[in-house]
Amino acid sequence: MSDVTIAFMPSLDPRGEPDRGILPATENLADHADDGLPPDHQGARMPQAEPRPISVEDALELLHDAGLDVAQGLRVLRGKTETYLGLMRQFILSHADDMNAVHSCLGKGERHQAVALAHALKGAAATLGAGRIAEIARELELAAPHVTLGDCSLRPRLDAIRAEFAAIAAALPPTVVASPVEAVADTDPAKLKNVFNALDTALAQGGLGAAGLLKEYGGLLRAGLGSEFEPLARRVAEFDFDQARATLHALRHRR
Repeated sequence: MSDVTIAFMPSLDPRGEPDRGILPATENLADHADDGLPPDHQGARMPQAEPRPISVEDALELLHDAGLDVAQGLRVLRGKTETYLGLMRQFILSHADDMNAVHSCLGKGERHQAVALAHALKGAAATLGAGRIAEIARELELAAPHVTLGDCSLRPRLDAIRAEFAAIAAALPPTVVASPVEAVADTDPAKLKNVFNALDTALAQGGLGAAGLLKEYGGLLRAGLGSEFEPLARRVAEFDFDQARATLHALRHRR
């Protein structure tokens, strides 16, 4: 990206007083919010535009139009649409910078780490229905072990994945009208054990099904695990399923 120079022009006072220029950093901008307004309009504020929520169905259609196999992602999550949308946002947050990391690893000769990044991205993308990202990540995984220092042959693939992430991010709506979810305070040991077993199985089989379980039984797990629930949920949200499973095993061992 080229450097951009921004020139700040002195502000013009509408009352004809000398220009004050840019307000000092230590000055409270709120003290000047009404400057230049007629007396009858002191205190008036311009309305702030809020993102308009859209339905879950419309949000899924936008992602489909961006090239995602939404049906694939929903199959893994047993049709839980809101969980799928939340995971897609987390997918963007967790993996959008992966190609910069791969580029950095290859530049330092850390080919094994580059392969690991591509492999993790391939799995998460395929499960969520981001087929184009999964396919290019597969190509990167196969090619990275053979890249030598200074080799730029993988740059088109890196750029292609960046473009796919940009398209998905643009398609994701800022807000969605969500269905109400009731909190669950049940701490029945037998039920909690069954959820633990289902969660362990989901994490062993790729992990994304675990997100649906955390959403469905979040109240039960919070009640049963207390503060220990948060580290488990965070690792699942970050697609770090191996560590999530290790955390789950440690929690069960301490119980």
